Order: sequence, then C-alpha cells, then structure tokens
Amino acid sequence: MVIFGHYIRAGLFLLLMAGGPLLHARSNVDEGRIQVVLRMVGHQVLLASGDSSSRIMPIVKDGDRYKIPLESDFHFVSADLVKAIREVMLETEIASSYRVEVEECDSRAVVYSFEVGLPEQKELIPCQAREHPTGCYDLMITLIGPPEQLAQTSPLIDPSEPGETEESEFGYLGWIIGFLILSVGLLVLRIKGKGHSPENGSQLSTSAALNVGNFSFNPSSMELALEENKTELTGKESELLHLFINRRNQTVKREEILNRVWGDEGGYVGRTLDVFVSRLRKKLEADPSIKIINIRGVGYKLVVEGMGTT
Repeated sequence: MVIFGHYIRAGLFLLLMAGGPLLHARSNVDEGRIQVVLRMVGHQVLLASGDSSSRIMPIVKDGDRYKIPLESDFHFVSADLVKAIREVMLETEIASSYRVEVEECDSRAVVYSFEVGLPEQKELIPCQAREHPTGCYDLMITLIGPPEQLAQTSPLIDPSEPGETEESEFGYLGWIIGFLILSVGLLVLRIKGKGHSPENGSQLSTSAALNVGNFSFNPSSMELALEENKTELTGKESELLHLFINRRNQTVKREEILNRVWGDEGGYVGRTLDVFVSRLRKKLEADPSIKIINIRGVGYKLVVEGMGTT
C-alpha cells in the first residue's frame, strides 16, 4: 500500500509541475462557483442564528471582497459564526485562506473579523465566546488563497509567440503522464481495498441500506432516513458514517479514520475530522440511542444502545 501511495504522490507531482504553465495562463475567476459557495455561507450563518426562512440577497463584489447581504437582522456568537463559515469553506475548498469581516449595514463599522488559512499558517480568531446583539449586518469575505484555486480555464498565452509552444507541449505531455500514473495508483488501491475482509475494517457493500438505531443509511444515495424524513449527507460524511457503522461499538483510531476517509490528505485535515463528526452527531440526534463517543487521545466509537456489535 505504501508503494501505491508513492505512485499517487508521483502522479500528483507531475500534474502540478506540468500544470504550472497552464495555471499561469488562467486568470478569469469562476465567479459562478464563488457566488454559490457564498450563498451557502450566508445560509449556514442564518441557520446558526436560528433563522431558517430569511433570504440571502444577491452577492455583491466590492473590490477584492465579496459582500453577503442578509434580508433580516440577526444575532451571532463569534464561535458559531466561525464554525458555520469554516464548514462551508472546508467542504467547497474555493480558497486556501480567507478573511471574514462583519460590518454594520449603516455605519460600515466592522464589529467582528477573523482570518483562517492553511494548517501551517497562524489563524486569527479572536473573542470566540462573545455574543453580538441583533442588528443589520453584512458579511464581507476576502478570498486570499493562491489564485490557482480560483482560476477558470481561459488560456491567455498565444502559442505563436516564441518560446510558448515548447512550454505548452511539455505541460500537456506532463498532464497526460501524471494522470496515467495517478490513475494506476488509485485503481490498484481500489482493487486492494475491495479485497479486504470486513474483519479488517474494510468498507461494506454499498448495494443495500444499513440500519443504525432507528435510522436507515443508504451508502449509494448518501441518505439517512428516519421514517419519512430523509437527510442528505456529503461524500465525506457518508464515508465516515459507513466506517463507523462497519466498526460499531469499536474504537476507531483517528489515524485509521483519516487514512480511510481522506487517504493521503489525512495528514493535512486532522482538524477537519472533528468538524465532520460534529455534523454526523447533529444529523443523528433524532435517535438518542445513537452516540459517537470521543475516546480522548485515541479516536471515536459509534455506540448504539441496546444493540450488539453485529
């Protein structure tokens, strides 16, 4: 498995190296995707304040910032605001780092702000316990990550100019070779994964729904059902819950969870795991017999009261 991990890393390296000239040739920001993501941000912020019906007004680009105007006044606790926005940004990955400023609608005074970046960068999140009174606020978000993450395919290089043709040909050839190596590594890993036995914690077949407490979980459609109520899960949430169900009443170490759900990215998303576990707890809270227990310093355990380990 380690050897195949090297294949994947080698493929990714070639893709990044070969893609350098192409990425530098892209400058148009995919505004459509940004608009959708920022509306998701506004929606989660309103939900965190207990408002599920107010509208998010059209997103406005103000210089290098994006303004999310909200239809109704709202109140917020700093920590809840940070959590709501962080979850959307982690899920959508539209920028490696960003700054959030909460401005009063009339005075434009900044009543709260924070900045989040890559794991190796220092995060600036002040006054998380402070509660802010109900008022008219606009969310101002600045995407300050590398521009490559926001780029759209709009080549600006003229191949007829001297020196550009060679660079472009190398770039495309590198993309092809890197993609082939990456594909081989991923294919072998998938085949190896399917060969694991259930006793070793491999994923269950996704052809049938799984029961967990009073819920029915369908891995194929990534849905949780409780009687007539259905809840959609994200891809990572679905994989995480699938692993917990497969190992119910057993402690699953953090390292194993990160390796199985996030793969080679596990070393960079350790903090993300706690966010996703928190999401699953919230979506399972309708059945009090289900608990995801934090085994301090080790990992997590899915416990269904009144049921065995089968």
